[in-house]
Amino acid sequence: MFQHVDVLDYLATLDCSENIEIVAFVAGVSVLDNMLGQEHAQTLLQGLQILSMPSACVCKIPWHIDAILHASLSKQLTGNIGKLFAQAKVLEYICTLTEHVSGKKKEQKLPETGRLKQL
Repeated sequence: MFQHVDVLDYLATLDCSENIEIVAFVAGVSVLDNMLGQEHAQTLLQGLQILSMPSACVCKIPWHIDAILHASLSKQLTGNIGKLFAQAKVLEYICTLTEHVSGKKKEQKLPETGRLKQL
């Protein structure tokens, strides 16, 4: 679920009959503007269908993109190194998510065949 709100204040109710894992990332529009530039931040919000405020959208995001955010919670790294790792993974997640919702896909040449594969 992606939301674009002025104030975030809610109580989540979850069905706990199954194991679930939730990872949350919260960033202000000014933070996104500074990280991505205003044009890419707007592209991200538009691609997630939350350009206007207030708005919310449940978007299906491919697992390989969500996995980046889940990987930010490393149990092996602690202290400042763990914090730096988490920040790097969040930045990677935002970049990959922005690329995904904008419809741009990276292509990478496979060394052994010279063919292109989509990531």
